[in-house]
Amino acid sequence: MYASDISRELWELGFELFNDRDRMMAKFIQASILDAGSDLGQLKGMIDVIIANQFIHLFDWEGQVSVIKRIVELSKPGTVLIGYQGAKVPPEELQRPWGNMYFHDQETFRKLWQRVELETRSKWDLDVKLVDLSEWGMEREDLDWMPEGRKGINFVVTRQS
Repeated sequence: MYASDISRELWELGFELFNDRDRMMAKFIQASILDAGSDLGQLKGMIDVIIANQFIHLFDWEGQVSVIKRIVELSKPGTVLIGYQGAKVPPEELQRPWGNMYFHDQETFRKLWQRVELETRSKWDLDVKLVDLSEWGMEREDLDWMPEGRKGINFVVTRQS
């Protein structure tokens, strides 16, 4: 099992929070998924399951294309990508202090994958569900500050070829 993040500090914080340093057997790779020269390259074509929770939506549209292309590089036929992320109806790119983030609905999420399939010559089966954020356990006060139309996307994406 491998774990990766751009920041080792978050990994260390997880050990403190869960008190599992002696039991967590995953190998941590500090890297940006967008850095083609990072140590993630050693996993090219080897990953069976990828978990991407609250991650892909952190990027603008083109950044998401790059992230998913990198996921394709790490995957092989049969790889399953599971996750969830913020969504918006209608879809919208929002400016944040660190850059723009694109929030999909089901249709644009599928269009994103269609583009990646064409550009990588891979084929993926998408199971995508748009959900109300209350399904993730968010309370009304958690949602009040969010923009109108804020939703979530749950996804299971399986590589066919």
